[in-house]
Amino acid sequence: MKRGKGFTLIELLVVIAIIALLMAIIMPALKRVKEQARSVICKANLRQWGLIVSLYSSDNDGKMQDNAEGTPYLGGNYANGPNPRVWYRFFETYYQDPEIMRCPSANTPSPDTTLFDPTCYRGYSNKAYMTQHANGDEDIGSYAMNAWIQNPTQNSLNATTRAFDNNYGEYFWRSVNVKNAAAIPIFLDASYRSLNPIASDGNQAPQEPDDMDVGWSNSLKRVCIDRHSEAVNVTFLDGHTDKVGLKSLWSLKWNPNWDRSAGPNGGWPEWMDNLRD
Repeated sequence: MKRGKGFTLIELLVVIAIIALLMAIIMPALKRVKEQARSVICKANLRQWGLIVSLYSSDNDGKMQDNAEGTPYLGGNYANGPNPRVWYRFFETYYQDPEIMRCPSANTPSPDTTLFDPTCYRGYSNKAYMTQHANGDEDIGSYAMNAWIQNPTQNSLNATTRAFDNNYGEYFWRSVNVKNAAAIPIFLDASYRSLNPIASDGNQAPQEPDDMDVGWSNSLKRVCIDRHSEAVNVTFLDGHTDKVGLKSLWSLKWNPNWDRSAGPNGGWPEWMDNLRD
């Protein structure tokens, strides 16, 4: 009997199996390529922030901003009155595109005000102690500034929160012209807009991947997030931007008194044991 021109069932099944195998091989590779592209954009954003800081400091005799006594928000008032004490307010005349405040890997709103998913961005004003624009709009972002970069005056240190009181004045870098600038982080991927690590706060590693503490203590938890394949992107005070493994965050020079060799209090939690050093 003469065979027809169509495929047999066995041939179709073989073709389908081959396609499925190829898809299983290709899809993870495509996912990695997409993540690499997002990471490249993220690094470009952070480089722009590094350039903004350089321009700002150049316009201010090499000094950084006073986080408590800066000029009020240039775009208008807030529902709770002018609030200059947010780092990106000081740089508004140096950039126009608000998208540089957000990593493209952080592509969905954070569903909770305390827990955090690395793929989420946070409305910087979505908690009670943050302020909003008078029209109710939020500032959206996924990067943090190392608060110890700033240059508060003595009056600011006397008048502001725990992070900036008299006892902590010695922790500030204040200027871009300091030694070991290549190890001092300025901006990085984060679950909250700022952090100010000090050894006495504990600075434990997150006990679980979603153990993100937005309180002032243990503030390194805010940046120990698996946003870029067990790493985050960081811009340093000397202007360079790099991908930093989560375990390596403890070895950065956060403030002049930071012990880079100490590691997290309590050691590494189980979920971080197998992460690269």
